[in-house]
Amino acid sequence: MFIAAGIYLVGSLLSALISAVYVYELLMVGRLLCGFSEGLSGISAGIYISEITPVRLRGAAGTAPLLTFVLGVIMANLLGLPMFLGTVERWPLLLALQAAPVLVMVVCLTCCPESPRQLLLVQGDMIAAEKALIWLRGTGDVQVELMKMEREHYVVEEEE
Repeated sequence: MFIAAGIYLVGSLLSALISAVYVYELLMVGRLLCGFSEGLSGISAGIYISEITPVRLRGAAGTAPLLTFVLGVIMANLLGLPMFLGTVERWPLLLALQAAPVLVMVVCLTCCPESPRQLLLVQGDMIAAEKALIWLRGTGDVQVELMKMEREHYVVEEEE
C-alpha cells in the first residue's frame, strides 16, 4: 500500500504541475498513474481489511474501501463545480488536493500492524502474528484465533 501511495503522489504531482509547465502530457501520465494506484490500493486495502478484521465483522468491514472510494468520487465531483475549485484558475489546486487523502492514509498506515495472517501463514512468525492480533483485538486472548488461522491454512493446502 505504501508503493501504491508513492505512485499516486507522483501522479498527483505530475497532474498539478501542468499549470506551471503547460505540458499536457503530464496530465495524462499523472492521471494514468493515479488510476493504476487507485486500483492497486483498492485491492490491497480490501485484502488487508479482510485479514485483520474478526470473522464476524468481515462482511461489513470489507465494504469500507468501496464506500470510501464512492464518497471520494462524490467529493471530487462537488469540488469540481465552478463555485468551488472548478474554474480555470483553481483546477490545478483541485488536482493537487487529490494527494491529501493519500497522505492521511500513509500516516495512518504507519500506526497499523502487519496482517497477522501474513505474518503467521506466509512468514511463519507466530510471535509477531500474536503481537499483531493482541494489538488489533485489544486483548491477550488470541490463541484460539491463531489456531483457527493455522487450521484454515492447512485445510486450504490439503485441498490443493
